[in-house]
Amino acid sequence: MKTKFLIVKEKIHHLKHCAAGTLKGFSIDSFHVSAGAGLERPDWNAWLNGGLAITQALFVQQLSRVIRLNTLPQFSIKPGTLKHFSADLSCIISVSAGHLIRAGMMLLIRRFGSRLKKRKKAGGFVGASN
Repeated sequence: MKTKFLIVKEKIHHLKHCAAGTLKGFSIDSFHVSAGAGLERPDWNAWLNGGLAITQALFVQQLSRVIRLNTLPQFSIKPGTLKHFSADLSCIISVSAGHLIRAGMMLLIRRFGSRLKKRKKAGGFVGASN
């Protein structure tokens, strides 16, 4: 009998595989990120905005692993002097209609296929002679 941890691990692996296959047809045509934070102390402000820049870069790096980037992303950091945080994200994603139809069909097949497996495990279909 499998432990719950192994079952969850298998489901996450399956979800990552399905998501990667689905996102292959997507591409990003434009990606602009602008963020900034302000604190009263300039040294803390520099550390905070440096951390924001690193976070932006890591986010785009992970995003580019699953979705194709057609242009270079544009970043900007706008530090402030008051206690505030601001962020702006502009992204244009393109996908073909054929890929959306294919992904929808695969989702339906997976959903109904798992229901059929559960019915077979439960003892067969209703009204069927075993």
